[in-house]
Amino acid sequence: MKRTPLWVFVAAVGIQIAALGLCIWAMEDFGHLEDDADAAPEAKPAPPVPGVLNPAPDLVSADVAFARQPAPAPAAQPRAPLFGPPPARMAEPESDFGFLTDDADTSSQLLRGEASGRTVAFGFYADGNIRFVDVDGGRYAGKADSARARMREIEGTRAFTVQIGVAADGRLQATFTGGLHDTETLGLEPLVGRSVA
Repeated sequence: MKRTPLWVFVAAVGIQIAALGLCIWAMEDFGHLEDDADAAPEAKPAPPVPGVLNPAPDLVSADVAFARQPAPAPAAQPRAPLFGPPPARMAEPESDFGFLTDDADTSSQLLRGEASGRTVAFGFYADGNIRFVDVDGGRYAGKADSARARMREIEGTRAFTVQIGVAADGRLQATFTGGLHDTETLGLEPLVGRSVA
């Protein structure tokens, strides 16, 4: 069996003593926290401003005298929006009531409601079809399934879901999910002055 030479133990103890000496030197060199607490307030460094990583240096005219000026932006070309709702239509829904009466018969119900101070109109038909004219003149069609219909815009891309129910006062009401009237519930009443016969 081989014995570990004595110099290995001496070297290990020497390394530990050197590390201890280094720690003591570092503590004396960097001071103690009590010294910082007793220092005058103006001697302490100012705390960093939240949200500012590196403050910008002050600019002088020599810094920007020969700076290259950015080229002027080209004139903006009018384009259709890529995202968001389509542009609002200006037609009044009253001009589109023919859309509701085209396929109506004596069993059809034509109802109106108020949204944003303007009139919207529904047509309910015996075969379960529903038609809707919005405040911006948008025309929608859908088919009822358990008093709920997915309405799609005629000649457009907009859509929403409408749930038809009965309010506490016995009137029909329409609750919208999605579209222009998202989360709104509108009370409905008969569309006066419109004949479906």
